[in-house]
Amino acid sequence: MRILVTGGAGFIGSNVVDALVREGHEVAILDNLSTGRKENLNTDAKFYNVDITDFEGVERVFKDFKPEILYHLAAQIDVRKSVSDPVFDGRVNVLGSINLFKLSVEYGVKRVIFSSTGGALYGEPVKLPATEDTPVEPLSPYGVSKYCGENYLNYFKRLYGGDRYAPLRSAHDDSEGRLSGGDRDTPLCSPKNDGKARLPGGDQNAPISYPHEDRKGSFSEGEQNNPTSSAQNVENKGLPEETHGFERVILRYANVYGPRQDPLGEAGVIAIFIGKILKGERPIIYGDGTQTRDYIFVEDVVRANLLALTGKEGTYNIGTGIETSVNELVEILCEVFGKKIEPIYADERPGEVKRIALDGTFAKEVLGFVPHYSLYEGIKKTVEWFKTHKEYLG
Repeated sequence: MRILVTGGAGFIGSNVVDALVREGHEVAILDNLSTGRKENLNTDAKFYNVDITDFEGVERVFKDFKPEILYHLAAQIDVRKSVSDPVFDGRVNVLGSINLFKLSVEYGVKRVIFSSTGGALYGEPVKLPATEDTPVEPLSPYGVSKYCGENYLNYFKRLYGGDRYAPLRSAHDDSEGRLSGGDRDTPLCSPKNDGKARLPGGDQNAPISYPHEDRKGSFSEGEQNNPTSSAQNVENKGLPEETHGFERVILRYANVYGPRQDPLGEAGVIAIFIGKILKGERPIIYGDGTQTRDYIFVEDVVRANLLALTGKEGTYNIGTGIETSVNELVEILCEVFGKKIEPIYADERPGEVKRIALDGTFAKEVLGFVPHYSLYEGIKKTVEWFKTHKEYLG
């Protein structure tokens, strides 16, 4: 297949590109190298130095390469940057994504696989690990913008991928089809009622329309045979037969780490800590170190992306379900390096959650995805990689 990967010079994107090339696909990379590195570029993939916010530039790529599949990984990923400059964050993550999704429809892309976030999407969940049905309550503009990207992709799916009047189920609805927040016992309208429903914080008598779907956003039986666009006549070679036309898979990552992650940036605590330790510096912990994350190794994330190429459409958490505190992370690093590491504690920063872990049950049941690496194994492999690639340490 001809596969276009945005952000293919970046940390996760370059690892995905390498895997797709190994699988025998014809791959092109779209990246502006603002955070990606030339060293990450796969020489067997075509490279376009284009910014996703440049609509005309991106359109030239679609015209030239004619992708069948789009992996969209290009993004502004720094939570703290999103807090200090939400306009920039929105320009890249929202407007850039709209450019790609619109052009995907116009140029007959069969499937879009969108890299979203689970770590920043759910805010501070009451129950952990968070499922795909956990209320979406992001604490940073980054989480907001990635969720906007999901919703725009779902919009294009509704319009061009099946019954245009059947909205995809939003991940912030609970399993009974009610909006999160407000009155959880207030039913949304359905064919069984009079078309009126009460919405929290709004006109309590306002009628709304909310056709039904299953709990993960897939269309119910019978909705797949209502073509609304010529895009649905594109041959779906190598893709499942359940859906036709414009397809989408959304992957909500936990905290990804591994080789090629930037140890000099503000995102990616494991790479940052490893970089400092290798340079003889003390890692800095913002807060008291009790905050937890769900850390998943990049090779596991790459495998999830490969499964998403032919797996069933839907929205999937990609994580381990295991909480690890930053203090526990330092202990693992001490074990891997074989020495005592004394971190520096500083004031916590705004926009970051205290605890998060993702429930990957749905991805296991539907995609067949199960993480292979323990945190110790993944960190050990990452440390070994950085020791032989010291140019990444700056």
